[in-house]
Amino acid sequence: MPFIVTFGHQRLRKAHDQRSSLERLIEDTVPRMQADVLIVLAGTGAMLARETIGRLLTLGDDVTLTAVLSRDWDDNGEQDLRDALIAAMVGLGLAAVRVTPGPEGVSSAPELALEALLMQYATMEIDALTLTTRAAIPDILAMAHASELPLADQIDLVQNTLGLTSRQVQTIARYRAGLEAAGESSQRISAMLARRITALRQQRAETIARTEAQNAVVLGQEAVWQDAVQRGLVQAGDIRRYWVIGAGACPTICALIPGMNQEGRGLEEPFETPIGPIMRPTAHPNCKCSLAGRWI
Repeated sequence: MPFIVTFGHQRLRKAHDQRSSLERLIEDTVPRMQADVLIVLAGTGAMLARETIGRLLTLGDDVTLTAVLSRDWDDNGEQDLRDALIAAMVGLGLAAVRVTPGPEGVSSAPELALEALLMQYATMEIDALTLTTRAAIPDILAMAHASELPLADQIDLVQNTLGLTSRQVQTIARYRAGLEAAGESSQRISAMLARRITALRQQRAETIARTEAQNAVVLGQEAVWQDAVQRGLVQAGDIRRYWVIGAGACPTICALIPGMNQEGRGLEEPFETPIGPIMRPTAHPNCKCSLAGRWI
Protein backbone atom coordinates (compact mmCIF):
# COMPACT_ATOMS: atom_id res chain seq x y z
CA MET A 1 0.00 0.00 0.00
CA PRO A 2 1.50 3.39 -0.96
CA PHE A 3 2.72 5.70 1.75
CA ILE A 4 0.17 8.42 0.99
CA VAL A 5 -2.74 6.03 1.64
CA THR A 6 -1.24 4.42 4.72
CA PHE A 7 -1.16 7.62 6.70
CA GLY A 8 -4.63 8.95 5.99
CA HIS A 9 -5.64 12.53 5.26
CA GLN A 10 -5.36 14.05 8.74
CA ARG A 11 -2.04 12.46 9.57
CA LEU A 12 -0.69 13.34 6.13
CA ARG A 13 -1.70 16.99 6.62
CA LYS A 14 -0.01 17.07 10.04
CA ALA A 15 3.16 15.51 8.59
CA HIS A 16 3.12 18.08 5.78
CA ASP A 17 2.84 20.96 8.27
CA GLN A 18 5.70 19.53 10.32
CA ARG A 19 7.91 19.22 7.26
CA SER A 20 7.09 22.76 6.16
CA SER A 21 8.09 24.06 9.58
CA LEU A 22 11.40 22.18 9.46
CA GLU A 23 12.07 23.30 5.89
CA ARG A 24 11.70 26.93 6.96
CA LEU A 25 14.03 26.37 9.87
CA ILE A 26 16.60 24.79 7.57
CA GLU A 27 16.42 27.75 5.17
CA ASP A 28 16.94 30.13 8.09
CA THR A 29 19.91 28.14 9.44
CA VAL A 30 21.82 27.23 6.27
CA PRO A 31 23.27 30.72 5.50
CA ARG A 32 24.94 30.92 8.90
CA MET A 33 26.26 27.37 8.63
CA GLN A 34 27.54 28.11 5.13
CA ALA A 35 29.37 31.24 6.26
CA ASP A 36 31.00 29.36 9.14
CA VAL A 37 32.08 26.46 6.91
CA LEU A 38 33.48 28.88 4.33
CA ILE A 39 35.72 30.41 6.98
CA VAL A 40 37.08 26.93 7.79
CA LEU A 41 37.68 26.02 4.15
CA ALA A 42 39.39 29.32 3.40
CA GLY A 43 41.52 29.38 6.52
CA THR A 44 42.82 25.87 7.08
CA GLY A 45 45.27 25.72 4.18
CA ALA A 46 46.43 29.26 4.85
CA MET A 47 47.73 28.13 8.25
CA LEU A 48 50.33 25.85 6.64
CA ALA A 49 53.93 27.02 6.43
CA ARG A 50 54.61 27.98 2.82
CA GLU A 51 58.28 27.11 3.19
CA THR A 52 57.42 23.54 4.13
CA ILE A 53 55.01 23.11 1.22
CA GLY A 54 57.51 24.60 -1.23
CA ARG A 55 60.40 22.46 -0.04
CA LEU A 56 58.37 19.23 -0.25
CA LEU A 57 56.92 20.13 -3.64
CA THR A 58 60.41 20.80 -4.96
CA LEU A 59 61.68 17.48 -3.61
CA GLY A 60 58.63 15.67 -5.00
CA ASP A 61 58.12 14.17 -1.53
CA ASP A 62 54.36 13.65 -1.84
CA VAL A 63 54.28 11.06 0.95
CA THR A 64 55.53 13.54 3.55
CA LEU A 65 53.48 16.41 2.13
CA THR A 66 50.32 14.28 2.19
CA ALA A 67 51.00 13.52 5.84
CA VAL A 68 51.56 17.22 6.58
CA LEU A 69 48.33 18.27 4.86
CA SER A 70 46.34 15.47 6.49
CA ARG A 71 47.66 16.39 9.92
CA ASP A 72 46.84 20.05 9.33
CA TRP A 73 43.26 19.18 8.41
CA ASP A 74 42.89 16.81 11.37
CA ASP A 75 44.34 19.28 13.87
CA ASN A 76 42.75 22.45 12.56
CA GLY A 77 40.18 22.01 9.80
CA GLU A 78 38.28 19.13 11.33
CA GLN A 79 38.13 20.74 14.77
CA ASP A 80 37.03 24.07 13.31
CA LEU A 81 34.40 22.25 11.25
CA ARG A 82 33.08 20.61 14.39
CA ASP A 83 32.85 24.03 16.03
CA ALA A 84 31.09 25.40 12.95
CA LEU A 85 28.56 22.61 12.49
CA ILE A 86 27.80 20.55 15.57
CA ALA A 87 25.90 23.18 17.56
CA ALA A 88 23.77 24.08 14.53
CA MET A 89 23.15 20.42 13.70
CA VAL A 90 22.14 19.58 17.26
CA GLY A 91 19.81 22.60 17.30
CA LEU A 92 18.13 21.50 14.07
CA GLY A 93 17.93 17.93 15.33
CA LEU A 94 16.21 19.04 18.54
CA ALA A 95 13.77 21.12 16.51
CA ALA A 96 12.93 17.98 14.54
CA VAL A 97 12.55 16.05 17.81
CA ARG A 98 9.94 18.54 19.04
CA VAL A 99 7.66 18.05 16.05
CA THR A 100 8.25 14.33 15.41
CA PRO A 101 5.54 12.18 17.01
CA GLY A 102 6.69 9.18 18.97
CA PRO A 103 4.64 6.05 19.67
CA GLU A 104 1.19 6.91 20.97
CA GLY A 105 1.13 7.22 24.73
CA VAL A 106 4.93 7.21 25.00
CA SER A 107 6.58 10.34 26.35
CA SER A 108 9.81 11.60 24.80
CA ALA A 109 13.05 11.41 26.73
CA PRO A 110 14.49 14.61 28.20
CA GLU A 111 16.12 16.70 25.49
CA LEU A 112 19.48 16.33 27.24
CA ALA A 113 19.48 12.59 26.47
CA LEU A 114 18.44 13.19 22.87
CA GLU A 115 21.06 15.92 22.55
CA ALA A 116 23.77 13.38 23.39
CA LEU A 117 22.46 11.05 20.69
CA LEU A 118 22.36 13.88 18.15
CA MET A 119 25.90 14.90 19.11
CA GLN A 120 27.03 11.36 18.33
CA TYR A 121 25.28 11.43 14.96
CA ALA A 122 26.70 14.87 14.07
CA THR A 123 30.22 13.74 14.94
CA MET A 124 29.87 10.77 12.59
CA GLU A 125 28.80 13.12 9.77
CA ILE A 126 31.86 15.31 10.28
CA ASP A 127 34.10 12.24 10.35
CA ALA A 128 32.73 11.40 6.90
CA LEU A 129 33.50 14.93 5.67
CA THR A 130 37.08 14.53 6.88
CA LEU A 131 37.48 11.30 4.90
CA THR A 132 36.26 13.09 1.76
CA THR A 133 38.64 15.97 2.37
CA ARG A 134 41.67 13.77 2.97
CA ALA A 135 40.87 11.66 -0.10
CA ALA A 136 41.34 14.76 -2.28
CA ILE A 137 44.91 15.46 -1.12
CA PRO A 138 46.65 13.21 -3.70
CA ASP A 139 44.67 14.99 -6.43
CA ILE A 140 45.74 18.36 -5.05
CA LEU A 141 49.42 17.40 -5.22
CA ALA A 142 49.09 15.87 -8.69
CA MET A 143 47.48 19.09 -9.90
CA ALA A 144 50.21 21.25 -8.39
CA HIS A 145 52.97 19.19 -10.01
CA ALA A 146 51.24 19.11 -13.40
CA SER A 147 50.53 22.84 -13.41
CA GLU A 148 54.14 23.80 -14.20
CA LEU A 149 53.34 27.15 -12.57
CA PRO A 150 55.99 29.04 -10.59
CA LEU A 151 56.60 27.46 -7.19
CA ALA A 152 54.86 30.29 -5.33
CA ASP A 153 51.70 29.69 -7.41
CA GLN A 154 51.90 25.94 -6.80
CA ILE A 155 52.00 26.63 -3.07
CA ASP A 156 48.92 28.83 -3.47
CA LEU A 157 47.14 25.98 -5.27
CA VAL A 158 47.86 23.57 -2.43
CA GLN A 159 46.84 26.00 0.30
CA ASN A 160 43.70 27.20 -1.45
CA THR A 161 42.32 23.82 -2.48
CA LEU A 162 42.73 21.97 0.83
CA GLY A 163 39.16 21.25 1.91
CA LEU A 164 37.72 20.71 -1.56
CA THR A 165 36.57 17.33 -2.90
CA SER A 166 38.47 15.19 -5.39
CA ARG A 167 35.92 16.02 -8.07
CA GLN A 168 36.34 19.73 -7.48
CA VAL A 169 40.13 19.46 -7.59
CA GLN A 170 39.92 17.54 -10.85
CA THR A 171 37.63 20.25 -12.23
CA ILE A 172 40.27 22.86 -11.38
CA ALA A 173 42.99 20.75 -13.00
CA ARG A 174 41.00 20.51 -16.25
CA TYR A 175 40.27 24.22 -16.14
CA ARG A 176 43.96 25.00 -15.73
CA ALA A 177 44.89 22.69 -18.59
CA GLY A 178 42.35 24.45 -20.79
CA LEU A 179 43.76 27.86 -19.96
CA GLU A 180 47.27 26.66 -20.68
CA ALA A 181 46.18 25.14 -24.01
CA ALA A 182 44.60 28.48 -24.90
CA GLY A 183 48.00 30.14 -24.48
CA GLU A 184 47.19 32.18 -21.38
CA SER A 185 50.13 33.55 -19.43
CA SER A 186 51.07 32.00 -16.09
CA GLN A 187 50.06 35.22 -14.32
CA ARG A 188 46.61 35.20 -15.90
CA ILE A 189 46.21 31.48 -15.25
CA SER A 190 46.95 32.02 -11.56
CA ALA A 191 44.43 34.85 -11.32
CA MET A 192 41.69 32.89 -13.09
CA LEU A 193 42.39 29.78 -11.03
CA ALA A 194 42.05 31.82 -7.83
CA ARG A 195 38.58 33.00 -8.92
CA ARG A 196 37.51 29.48 -9.87
CA ILE A 197 38.77 28.06 -6.58
CA THR A 198 36.86 30.73 -4.64
CA ALA A 199 33.65 29.81 -6.46
CA LEU A 200 34.13 26.08 -5.84
CA ARG A 201 34.95 26.72 -2.19
CA GLN A 202 31.68 28.63 -1.81
CA GLN A 203 29.87 25.80 -3.56
CA ARG A 204 31.45 23.26 -1.21
CA ALA A 205 30.48 25.32 1.85
CA GLU A 206 26.86 25.59 0.69
CA THR A 207 26.68 21.87 -0.13
CA ILE A 208 28.03 20.93 3.30
CA ALA A 209 25.65 23.34 5.05
CA ARG A 210 22.55 22.22 3.17
CA THR A 211 23.33 18.52 3.31
CA GLU A 212 24.25 18.47 7.00
CA ALA A 213 21.26 20.63 7.92
CA GLN A 214 18.99 18.08 6.25
CA ASN A 215 20.90 15.21 7.85
CA ALA A 216 20.41 16.83 11.25
CA VAL A 217 16.64 16.99 10.77
CA VAL A 218 16.47 13.35 9.68
CA LEU A 219 18.66 12.28 12.59
CA GLY A 220 16.40 14.22 14.94
CA GLN A 221 13.43 12.29 13.62
CA GLU A 222 15.19 8.99 14.13
CA ALA A 223 16.40 10.01 17.58
CA VAL A 224 12.79 10.02 18.79
CA TRP A 225 12.25 6.47 17.59
CA GLN A 226 15.68 5.20 18.66
CA ASP A 227 15.13 6.65 22.12
CA ALA A 228 11.80 4.84 22.52
CA VAL A 229 13.47 1.55 21.55
CA GLN A 230 16.50 2.08 23.79
CA ARG A 231 14.21 2.73 26.77
CA GLY A 232 12.34 -0.51 26.07
CA LEU A 233 9.06 1.26 25.40
CA VAL A 234 8.63 -0.21 21.91
CA GLN A 235 10.32 -2.85 19.82
CA ALA A 236 12.44 -1.81 16.85
CA GLY A 237 10.30 -4.08 14.66
CA ASP A 238 7.17 -2.11 15.59
CA ILE A 239 8.38 1.01 13.75
CA ARG A 240 8.02 1.49 10.02
CA ARG A 241 9.93 4.33 8.36
CA TYR A 242 8.83 5.91 5.09
CA TRP A 243 11.00 7.91 2.69
CA VAL A 244 9.46 11.34 2.04
CA ILE A 245 10.82 13.09 -1.05
CA GLY A 246 11.66 16.78 -0.86
CA ALA A 247 10.85 19.56 -3.27
CA GLY A 248 12.61 19.19 -6.59
CA ALA A 249 13.60 15.61 -5.86
CA CYS A 250 16.07 14.21 -8.38
CA PRO A 251 14.10 12.03 -10.84
CA THR A 252 16.73 9.30 -11.16
CA ILE A 253 17.27 8.62 -7.44
CA CYS A 254 15.04 10.13 -4.77
CA ALA A 255 11.79 10.28 -6.75
CA LEU A 256 11.97 6.50 -7.24
CA ILE A 257 12.68 5.53 -3.61
CA PRO A 258 9.13 5.69 -2.14
CA GLY A 259 7.87 3.36 -4.85
CA MET A 260 10.68 0.92 -4.11
CA ASN A 261 9.76 0.85 -0.40
CA GLN A 262 5.98 1.09 -0.38
CA GLU A 263 5.62 -0.94 2.81
CA GLY A 264 8.22 1.17 4.59
CA ARG A 265 11.37 -0.05 6.33
CA GLY A 266 12.10 -1.03 9.88
CA LEU A 267 14.26 1.11 12.12
CA GLU A 268 17.31 -1.01 11.37
CA GLU A 269 16.49 -1.86 7.74
CA PRO A 270 18.04 0.07 4.85
CA PHE A 271 15.91 1.54 2.10
CA GLU A 272 16.21 0.08 -1.37
CA THR A 273 17.34 2.78 -3.78
CA PRO A 274 18.60 3.01 -7.38
CA ILE A 275 22.12 3.46 -6.00
CA GLY A 276 21.99 0.62 -3.49
CA PRO A 277 20.81 0.25 0.13
CA ILE A 278 20.73 3.46 2.21
CA MET A 279 19.79 3.61 5.89
CA ARG A 280 18.16 7.02 5.73
CA PRO A 281 18.11 10.29 3.80
CA THR A 282 20.13 12.03 2.58
CA ALA A 283 20.83 10.05 -0.59
CA HIS A 284 23.24 12.56 -2.13
CA PRO A 285 24.63 16.06 -1.53
CA ASN A 286 21.90 18.74 -1.34
CA CYS A 287 19.21 16.07 -0.91
CA LYS A 288 16.03 17.45 0.71
CA CYS A 289 14.34 14.16 1.56
CA SER A 290 13.19 13.24 5.06
CA LEU A 291 11.33 10.48 6.92
CA ALA A 292 7.90 9.75 8.30
CA GLY A 293 7.15 7.01 10.83
CA ARG A 294 4.30 4.62 11.63
CA TRP A 295 3.83 2.08 14.40
CA ILE A 296 2.44 -1.36 13.66
